[in-house]
Amino acid sequence: MSEVFGRALSLRLPPHSDGQGGCYRALALFGRDEAIPAMLELRLKTGARFAFGYAWLSRVAYDPPGVITLRFSGAEVVLTGRNLCPVFEAVSAHLALWVAESDRPEEILVGDYTPVVESIRWAESDSGGHAR
Repeated sequence: MSEVFGRALSLRLPPHSDGQGGCYRALALFGRDEAIPAMLELRLKTGARFAFGYAWLSRVAYDPPGVITLRFSGAEVVLTGRNLCPVFEAVSAHLALWVAESDRPEEILVGDYTPVVESIRWAESDSGGHAR
């Protein structure tokens, strides 16, 4: 596992026009005293949330330029962003409670280790695995 798991995965965002700052986290990991999560929650920048069952996760692929593909029974999810290796490691080990899309990815200045999810997209498929 990456050493990033030992670090806080949150970033301070620049102030909005009202002077309030926000905090962005790309993912949350389950704690040692919690049950292993049954589902992976996806949080979109619009506020919408969706969850997919880890039991139906059959494949996780990581492409270093910034793409993670999750294949569930009935859907394929594509995450794009920067520094996504920790997200890949957490999801493939079923340790992530949720993954969040940033509402202002261009404003986040990060080092080599802090993940930023710029987009979350998915396509549902029929029972034969074909995208609809």
